Amino acid sequence: ALYDRVLGHLPCADAAQCAPGRGVVRHAAAHLGQPYVTLLDFADCFPSVGVASLTAALVAAGFDRPAAELVTRLCTADGELPQGAPTS
Repeated sequence: ALYDRVLGHLPCADAAQCAPGRGVVRHAAAHLGQPYVTLLDFADCFPSVGVASLTAALVAAGFDRPAAELVTRLCTADGELPQGAPTS
């Protein structure tokens, strides 16, 4: 699969909880003992990632432009990153 062979090897921000081995428990543990915790849900976050920004991110991660454009075409639908897809 594209994620397993190509995208899964890209670095992931430590705060991201959607990476393999991460989840709700790990996320909650980071906030234990804090007096306040805020939960935010950004509306339309994934669809706001368009073709140009995804291609630029892949180039910044080391892909050459043709490869970045190909992966972008494979990972987007209607010009945006679909929410819930393994590649999002």
